[in-house]
Amino acid sequence: MSSRRRRSRDLGNKQDVFSSNANSSDLEEFARMMYRTPDAEDELRRLESKSSRVKRIPINKIVPDPTQARRVMPNWLRLQWVTKPDSVVEVLNKWLELANEEAARRGRGPIDVPFLLSRDPDPSHPDEAGDAPSEQPDIGPIESDFRALIQLAASIRLHGLTNPITVVTLPNGLYQLETGERRLLAFNLLHMLPQYVEEESYEAIPARVVEEKNLWRQAAENGARQNLNAISIARQLALLLMDIYQEEGKFSTWSPQLDVEWYAQVYDSTRFPIPYGRGKEIAAVLGLKSANQLRQYRALLSLPKTVWQMADELDWTEYRIRQMMKSARQISSQLDKHDREVLEILAKHEAGIIPELPEGFGEEKTKPKVPEKTKSETIFWNQLATIAEIDIQAGTVTFQLVEPEVLGRLHDTEYVFVSVKKAD
Repeated sequence: MSSRRRRSRDLGNKQDVFSSNANSSDLEEFARMMYRTPDAEDELRRLESKSSRVKRIPINKIVPDPTQARRVMPNWLRLQWVTKPDSVVEVLNKWLELANEEAARRGRGPIDVPFLLSRDPDPSHPDEAGDAPSEQPDIGPIESDFRALIQLAASIRLHGLTNPITVVTLPNGLYQLETGERRLLAFNLLHMLPQYVEEESYEAIPARVVEEKNLWRQAAENGARQNLNAISIARQLALLLMDIYQEEGKFSTWSPQLDVEWYAQVYDSTRFPIPYGRGKEIAAVLGLKSANQLRQYRALLSLPKTVWQMADELDWTEYRIRQMMKSARQISSQLDKHDREVLEILAKHEAGIIPELPEGFGEEKTKPKVPEKTKSETIFWNQLATIAEIDIQAGTVTFQLVEPEVLGRLHDTEYVFVSVKKAD
């Protein structure tokens, strides 16, 4: 046995950092251990299995954690689930619909749910087999994430759930999810498809029950199970800083309307500096290598709401966002414009929302020619709409929304993705 693996084993024998009475130093030591040990996932599973309070809990009694750093589905769809937990079936059906629409736009066929549920994606790692499929050609982010969920559900159906989720007891008799959002969604997916999983109902899921939410435990699991995108890491960093300053920070309560702004409360490093000696611990639990990286990810907390949402949905890297912010500063100084205004324009151009940059912003893309006959394919992540009027000379297209609630989403989000294609 290697010395590193022996140190990992000895640490686990001394303390159970996943127990409900584990203190902060225990969790920080686990974070340091986890990122210097090659068998981190095995260690995480072993520590999880030691909990004595594991029981089966009805899935309809578990509500999501709205502040969870890692998001496994489009944000606007997740907000629907967060604000209305009993809509999970509707949310999963809509997610599948969005995935199939994205696949069709890329010339791919619809997702074959029964076929994927019958396959064993990775028998060696049954609870971690839901990672995005890299072998799929030209696969979009929405389809990739939903396929990953189906693969995880298939692994659970064939092998069972090796690692219980973690939930926190709520006063109203419900439980709030702490770790295991994808596993919970996979159980919900299996439960809503009884025709394909006749052997079990999946009405209840094995869960470790703790009395109090622990953000360090949540961060450790997020870092061990799957790489977070840049915005998710910024969220996780904000959560850990809020935990450190919870007694003196007087932070506001999270709300769906202020989701992005809520994390930005700890952006100011002069007001909320990382305490001396804690930087390495925070970097370790986030999977980062240096204090400089902490500063870089913390800078993302200052992003305008629209840029934050685009970067999150499109999985932009921290480097890509940082270069965009650098360009925005340079352009704003030359054109006497505000950095945030310039950054939003650059981000929308990067995302393909605006075809060309204003004069002075850099190289311009050729504006696409508007087809003589067009029809609406998607609006705001595939919400249905029809074209009411096309003015080719003016270069404008007027949409008639089929679903009135889309107007509210457009107002809250401030930007919209629209895709058009030639009529058949």
